[in-house]
Amino acid sequence: MKDATVVPVPAVGTRRPGGRTAENRKAVLAATRALLVEQGCAGMRIGVIAGRAGVHRSSVYRRWKTPAGIVADLADDIATTSEIPDAGSLASDLRVVAERLAVNLAGDGPALIKNLLAWPDAEVQAHLSKFWRDRQDEVASILLRHGCSADAAVVTRLLAGPLHYQALIEGQPVTSNTVEAAVAAACAVAAAGPM
Repeated sequence: MKDATVVPVPAVGTRRPGGRTAENRKAVLAATRALLVEQGCAGMRIGVIAGRAGVHRSSVYRRWKTPAGIVADLADDIATTSEIPDAGSLASDLRVVAERLAVNLAGDGPALIKNLLAWPDAEVQAHLSKFWRDRQDEVASILLRHGCSADAAVVTRLLAGPLHYQALIEGQPVTSNTVEAAVAAACAVAAAGPM
């Protein structure tokens, strides 16, 4: 007698025919992003988000329960990156990390980041903290691959600091010159070893 193959059943609300759940999630996250950029925390209400997204309020509530849950999902979505870069050299690998950070700071990125940082919710802040821990882990892997023993947290700060300063403090788009300066500073510290 053949063994029956057990097919896992997706959790309720995670899959619908035609990908409607994925489309609804995308619409809700886009609406949340737009509202965060435009209004900050003040615009974050389930009904307002659902209306902007064109999704029924009960569908939004069923999946996320609170605006903070949606914002945390958005923060997690933004934080998702691809594989650890392996571009051939320390500078090339760190440049990939810096360029990814610069992409998050383009367009409405600065306003979004400021409003995410201002969101008074532990779940949202935990997602933002995870984003930076993941960047430090990424930099640590790069440093290890290239035989550098420098502190990954310090190198990450040097890589991210100038980009965020230009975008968030100066209110200017991140330039390639700033990316290159950040990479050069990070490489100099990486080459110097532990501090």
